Amino acid sequence: MEFNFHLEVIILGYFAGGFIIKCYKKMKKNKLLFLTTILILGIYSCSNDKESEIISNDMIVGIWKPSVEIYFMPDGTQISQDFNDCVKTNTLNFKGNGNFESTTYDQDTNGNCVETSDHSQIIEAQWEKLRDMKYRITTKTKINNQIQTTVLEPDAIIFQDINTIRISYDETQYYQGVKIERIYLEYIRIE
Repeated sequence: MEFNFHLEVIILGYFAGGFIIKCYKKMKKNKLLFLTTILILGIYSCSNDKESEIISNDMIVGIWKPSVEIYFMPDGTQISQDFNDCVKTNTLNFKGNGNFESTTYDQDTNGNCVETSDHSQIIEAQWEKLRDMKYRITTKTKINNQIQTTVLEPDAIIFQDINTIRISYDETQYYQGVKIERIYLEYIRIE
């Protein structure tokens, strides 16, 4: 197992080590306290590295583009709806450091592919894994000189394979007059 010690942990360990040795000399009878303190310092020094490793190694890290929208109907049938070519150029970028970026395009009235959202107002966007198949995306946007936070939590993000995900939404929508049971937006990894 490899440990990367950060400067602040080394400094903390230096000062704490001196304190611990002094305490140990005074309290030779209480070895349990000594060992517990060492264990706590060891856990602290590795905790930040572990969190970074989990984020950067998550399967969702990468750039994804939409491929198809799938409707699951009450009778068990699946209906696939293709996106237009502009929408297929959209991207979701889950970065290894927890940052998130997206680009969104659609056709304007002249048939040109144009970016549909004003990203210049986005101050910060982060993603985090809550548990298996459950992620949260949080954005902070500046609107009229006020910061607004938006949280998006899809019902599930399911990995079909390493290069295909389905983002599940459970919202009321209809297809040809029939209520859709579940909607999946399927994305393909491009990087």
